[in-house]
Amino acid sequence: MAAGHGINAGRDGEALMRIRDLECYIRVCEVGSINRAASDLNIAQPALGLILKRMEHEFGAQLFVRHARGVTTTGQGDEVCRWAREVIEGHRRMRERLAHHWPRELRIGLPPSAASLLAVNLPAASQRWMPGTEVHLLEESSHVLVEYVASNALDLALTFQTPGGEGLESQPVLDQALYLVGGPDAFGPHETIRFAKALDRDLVMSAMPASVRFVVEREAEKIGLRPRIVHELKSLSLLKEFVSHGMGAAILPLGSIAEDLRARKISAARIIDPEIRRTLSIVRRRAAASDDAVEVAEAPLLRCIRSTLPKALPEGLMAPRAGDAIH
Repeated sequence: MAAGHGINAGRDGEALMRIRDLECYIRVCEVGSINRAASDLNIAQPALGLILKRMEHEFGAQLFVRHARGVTTTGQGDEVCRWAREVIEGHRRMRERLAHHWPRELRIGLPPSAASLLAVNLPAASQRWMPGTEVHLLEESSHVLVEYVASNALDLALTFQTPGGEGLESQPVLDQALYLVGGPDAFGPHETIRFAKALDRDLVMSAMPASVRFVVEREAEKIGLRPRIVHELKSLSLLKEFVSHGMGAAILPLGSIAEDLRARKISAARIIDPEIRRTLSIVRRRAAASDDAVEVAEAPLLRCIRSTLPKALPEGLMAPRAGDAIH
């Protein structure tokens, strides 16, 4: 590749076309006048004329029809113009990618349980990994976030739902263990409970398509059981209020109850035998449909998440210890 952003070279190394040539060509197509394009581009008219002649020679086609009012692109000229725009856009995106130029804005969706842990810490952490990027956060349920990413309303989302539609891809970030949650004195520190016994409790659960409800019912079906649901709610905060007032137990991930555990409004026992988990994944549009800057930002974003989550979780509730009580 020759200097000056060359995109094609002859046998002797002479640049046949450059990014600047394509920019000049596009401007002529836009304004329909070599004189005006030369003025806009701050280039001599004869030099611009030579660029156009060189491009017609390279493609072996007439790209313009000259007339008294200026120039008009032929059908082939329109095709070359579209191609030239794609080349310039690809060149811009590759330069950004190679230079690790972060996007100016990054729109990230978070489900409620992750938002409670990340919303405060993620913007500050992102500045260490993606300097100059303004992070905008949106809290919504996982299935809604997947729809927002698909429609380009969000750049990325952390979700507990694996996208099934075309045009999206996901990468697992971490697994969340599920806990049986009860009133303040229901469970002691590091307590565990077998899944079958948890299902036998009076349960307060979120309405479908909540990701926790889906995981619980799927795993219960595997062992021939069904959860005993006495209250079905759509609000996580209301669900926790029910639990704290002894109106049932809930099955929730640690992220959803961290602050309530610190405040001793509730207590929790980790579910085992089997251990029930759900996977948090990062979802974005496939590379072909996504901005390269977003793709570049994904790796540092994952570092932000992984460095932030452990600090946000209450100590001692990450895993059962030897000798923990089992019910």
